[in-house]
Amino acid sequence: MSQNDRPGLLNKISFSKRHLGMEQPRNDEKGGRNIAKGRCVFPRLVILYASQTGTAEDCAERVSREAQRRHFSSVVVMSCDEYPIEKIFDEKLILFFIATTGQGDHPDNMRSFFRSILNRKLQSGDFGHIEFAVCGLGDSSYQKFNFSAKKVFRRLIQLGARKLIEPVWADEQHDLGVDGLIDPWMEKFWTASAHLTTNPLRPPLPDVMPSPKYSVVLYDESELDQSGPADAMDETININGSEFHLTSTDQLSKSPLRSTGSWPYVSVRVLSQERVTTEDHFQDVRLLRLAYSDQPCAAPGDVAVILPKNTSDKIQACLDLFPHINPDQPVTLKDGTTSLPPHLRTKWTTFRKLVTNYFDLNFIPKRSFFSVYKHFCRPMDTLNATEKAVATDSQVASQLEQYWEKLDEFSRADGQPELMDYTIKHKRTVLEVFEDFPIITKRLRLQDLLTLIPAIRPRYYSIASSTLKHRGEIHVLYAVVDFKTMLKKPRTGLCTQFLKNLKTGNIVNLYIRKGTFQFPLIEAEEPKKLQKKVIMVGPGTGVAPFRAFIQECAFVGGASEPMILFFGCRNSLKDYYFADEWHDLEKRKILRVVTAFSRDQEHKIYVQERIKEHKDELLKIAEDENSLAVYICGNAARMVEDVLKTLQEIWGSDRVQRMQNKKLIQIEAWA
Repeated sequence: MSQNDRPGLLNKISFSKRHLGMEQPRNDEKGGRNIAKGRCVFPRLVILYASQTGTAEDCAERVSREAQRRHFSSVVVMSCDEYPIEKIFDEKLILFFIATTGQGDHPDNMRSFFRSILNRKLQSGDFGHIEFAVCGLGDSSYQKFNFSAKKVFRRLIQLGARKLIEPVWADEQHDLGVDGLIDPWMEKFWTASAHLTTNPLRPPLPDVMPSPKYSVVLYDESELDQSGPADAMDETININGSEFHLTSTDQLSKSPLRSTGSWPYVSVRVLSQERVTTEDHFQDVRLLRLAYSDQPCAAPGDVAVILPKNTSDKIQACLDLFPHINPDQPVTLKDGTTSLPPHLRTKWTTFRKLVTNYFDLNFIPKRSFFSVYKHFCRPMDTLNATEKAVATDSQVASQLEQYWEKLDEFSRADGQPELMDYTIKHKRTVLEVFEDFPIITKRLRLQDLLTLIPAIRPRYYSIASSTLKHRGEIHVLYAVVDFKTMLKKPRTGLCTQFLKNLKTGNIVNLYIRKGTFQFPLIEAEEPKKLQKKVIMVGPGTGVAPFRAFIQECAFVGGASEPMILFFGCRNSLKDYYFADEWHDLEKRKILRVVTAFSRDQEHKIYVQERIKEHKDELLKIAEDENSLAVYICGNAARMVEDVLKTLQEIWGSDRVQRMQNKKLIQIEAWA
């Protein structure tokens, strides 16, 4: 592609903030890893990942280090939405690691990217200068296995991009997990990429400790402001490459809550929270009420994206593990192999603030963690000068050797069964790994922790209230994650524990984004009854988005005929959420609730069995399928598949598939 052609191609996509829905990095390295600068043997390699839980990101990180060893001139690693999309016309080689979330949905950090490459102004051949490879990460037990990665692959082919090798659809069900297919596939990738250089191939560099992602320098305390730290971490936050400025509660009515640029976090106040299960029930489920804008700010189906902080016990446990790091020493973070995200580009911060706001202390270490962590236990005679600076010669060589052998095993493909048993099976957290290897813990500096421990990820909760009915509020329904492993060690969810500990008046940082459900449009300005026939299946906390929709319908004008809600829980007297609300709406002929209490009798009853009992009614309702809307929400482990299978038995597989394609059946599920 000539230089004269490029402007025409650039004009085919609007690269404005409005089009991308996010703030773009200001150069092509922002937010990414610029690795292995030096004599050019291979061209620049761009590694883009789309990850909801971190697995795809973990693979991208690990592969980037291998690319450094294999002499690529530079390696840039970032999420798809972090990537400055206008740069795609300058790239020659792109490697994708793409996970799938829910029922075939794109991860949140790929949505803007995918919208951009779907632009109708792009034509076949526009990406003809790009060679690419796609690795999908999925679970074949789900119906839409690797659906997101397959969509990206097909679209790139449509635009003329040339596949370097065939894609791989990695599967969690493999004996070695996703790595069982990724490792041999990556060997094919390295071999296939050899044609991209005319220089003689060199053997890979030795496996040495990678350079830190960020560097840490002491801050001159004489410059500290008496009014408090000038730390943007308390004022801004970064999600998927976008910087969000936190807004105080008195500015909420002025906030662009649906900004066409970025979705800004806002600081909202806790009004109250109550437990909606009985005290003797095994699960603690709560309804959290948060003060929000007085104007209607969310539609049914919208999601509250909440950024939690670590709890005080976890914070103290982390500080205790690293007594050699001064928790309150002001430091400044600078770019290392990775450019700092905006919320870390501050005048100064402290270890304590990073432990509170940034480090994910519930992180369960994956393979790439151990590929870095192992280097801190290598015997002194195997370390280079840089590595010796962070090591100590007072440790027993035999113990270091034992550590090395075990951690090196965890970093290899053939060691994944052992790693699964060590970390995944018992949900072993990063702090517990540090406890298991005390010699290494003593060697770690703050900049090493910034390399090893990922940032806290936001959590997504369906809004469980109508902002027409509850003006100035949003409600969040959540189940507290609290259980014990096979070793009887307690485990808690980072976000749900954070939410559980909130008191009235406390502050939560969140923003609102569109969910996957598209409910029938309700016009508040012209109240009228809902004409659609609506069926909702929402066992447990899956009922949350339906409460918002039902409340909105009831507030605006009701329904031409009662909506049907299939709700399931264990016991009618212990975890039947919002029972009084439902009874009132049933009296008003707005709603009909069909319940499945699985433990109220000897034989367990689930929602799919209740659906089957209403076969004749459902057959009649579906005679005019275009006037019908079916919504399914809940845990994806079994419920969604069981409900779909039941609907297929009643309506036929072809009709169910057709209704899904027409979005007459919509699903929102989580693992």
